[in-house]
Amino acid sequence: MNLEKESIFETKQEEIEYLQKRLEEAKKEAGIEIERQIERGKEIIRQHSEIPQETIGKEYAFSSEEKLRRVENLKEEPHQKQVEELLRIAEEKGVWNATQIVKGIRNDHLTDDFHRNLVSKFFGIKMR
Repeated sequence: MNLEKESIFETKQEEIEYLQKRLEEAKKEAGIEIERQIERGKEIIRQHSEIPQETIGKEYAFSSEEKLRRVENLKEEPHQKQVEELLRIAEEKGVWNATQIVKGIRNDHLTDDFHRNLVSKFFGIKMR
């Protein structure tokens, strides 16, 4: 199901509600195994990070300049601080914006940890 290409998220709340529904469906598909739920959740976040900027409401999508500034500010921070800041950005500015920053940092370990923590914190899949 890839409705994102046809949808426009005018607010971060619309975006989060949409992702919560997708993740709730994924939890049911994955069954009771926590690790499968987390992996499926991470895949949904990864797919969401690939949607075009036009899908995100102009009122809250970061400009290229804002994204670059935030990438540069986070690049040299310790790993845990990066994850915490990305989670804060996701909560305050929207999930898509945060995924664009982590993509800009280009660190696979950071991306994995961010997606894992995002799924756990915002979408109720508890890590062991």
